Amino acid sequence: MSGVNRQYRQSGRATKTAATRQRIVEAAIELHRTVGPANTSLSAVAREAGISRPTLYSHFPDEASLFHACTMHWMSHDPPPDPAAWLEIDDSRQRISIALREVYSHYTRNEQMIGNVFRDMYLVESMRSFNVPLVEESFAAMTQILSSSFDDGPDLAVRRRAIVSVAISFDTWKRLVKTEGLSNEKAADLMVNLVVCVG
Repeated sequence: MSGVNRQYRQSGRATKTAATRQRIVEAAIELHRTVGPANTSLSAVAREAGISRPTLYSHFPDEASLFHACTMHWMSHDPPPDPAAWLEIDDSRQRISIALREVYSHYTRNEQMIGNVFRDMYLVESMRSFNVPLVEESFAAMTQILSSSFDDGPDLAVRRRAIVSVAISFDTWKRLVKTEGLSNEKAADLMVNLVVCVG
């Protein structure tokens, strides 16, 4: 009987520990979304989560481990488009068109968070070793997969890649949609035409 009670208590502690960790991660994500990572202190995360700093440190010994957990949790909740899926689309124009619509929809759903992360990730030391390579590798993969569907010579390939990298940029989307007032669909169509017609 005592063994059953011990197992029950251990299970209860594990559940409580997981819930506390989840609360910390969600508190940090909310602060990253509203004020940005550069303005999010561990003290602020502890206050937002309703716990003490020692409790926070027992789950996350440093800022880097917390930011890593936040990134992975946020990406699992609303994953960015998977560039590998675009390889199934043979037609060049259709590939870039579908890709841009997926990318722009992702930006729309996550505008505030993405804007804050992209703004701060080169400034916050604990983000530079994880977030920066993650973002840069993702954009490099998107650029390569979208550019590779065109049968270009070396010179044209360079220009095409440059236009593709501009088309998938968060700043491009924000300028076209938020500043110029285009819909996601019209913004995507405009950039598709630029990518396809580059010469």
